[in-house]
Amino acid sequence: MNEMIVWLIGVEDRARSFYERGAVHFAHDAEFSGFLSGLGDEEKSHGRFMRRAAELMRDVPSWAERGPAAPLVTLEGGMVKTLDGLFSKCESGLNAGSATKDEVMECIIATEYAEWNELFLYVINTFKRGHKEFVTAAVELQRHKRRIERYIAAYPEYKMRLDRVRALPAVWEERILVVDDESSITDVLAAILGDEGAIDTAANGEGALGLLSAKYYAVVVSDVDMPVMDGIEFYKRARGKFPSLKDRFLFFTGGSDPERIGFFERHKIPYLQKPSNIKRIKNAVIEMLDKGARQPR
Repeated sequence: MNEMIVWLIGVEDRARSFYERGAVHFAHDAEFSGFLSGLGDEEKSHGRFMRRAAELMRDVPSWAERGPAAPLVTLEGGMVKTLDGLFSKCESGLNAGSATKDEVMECIIATEYAEWNELFLYVINTFKRGHKEFVTAAVELQRHKRRIERYIAAYPEYKMRLDRVRALPAVWEERILVVDDESSITDVLAAILGDEGAIDTAANGEGALGLLSAKYYAVVVSDVDMPVMDGIEFYKRARGKFPSLKDRFLFFTGGSDPERIGFFERHKIPYLQKPSNIKRIKNAVIEMLDKGARQPR
């Protein structure tokens, strides 16, 4: 296990360097450069978790016997050689200053979804059983995967590769709560947001409060006008019980009443007007998910 972790640290550092250099190489393409820079930051974080795993291994010499499970997989020489070849090919274009966007995208797909990622998942899953900090690593890794998927999906020439990309096992599943008394609306929102996580629904604020007490939700999307308990009362009570909810709440409302809008603005609560287009809805939720990745749970 220790040999595997040391090797994974090197791989994460190499991936980080590739993305950082790529961001500089494509500085003329702000969108692509920003995408690569973001991936580089995430790889740096992944490397920190692997270094933490190495520390834990050093602190407990007999970890293999005393830990949650004895190692079940080993580091294979063939995989090490294959990945080294992939990275060398990717790096050569940057070294020569001739790398194209298409070539870098091919490198991302080839390296991010190669077999080594399964070893990374194995280490994370092993350590998260006894160390809560590795749950955060699992969350970050899944969001890293989703960032790449969303970028690939935006370009028709790469969409054919999504099935391969999505085959990597999930280590964390976000949960999103949709609250609206109209089932047709909750059904539509569940379909729109289904790619971003598991969707639970409630018909009013009272039912939603019960769900919040039982589960953690990365984002709550709520209507305002509902029977039993409306959205604003739901927000007040939910935030009283769960203060951090203020950063994970999105109103989806059909009204433009000044008092209502004023409430949103005073409390700095994001909101969308009904109807909104699919892209705007997804982008609002994705922005909140990405923001949540940088905050403690």
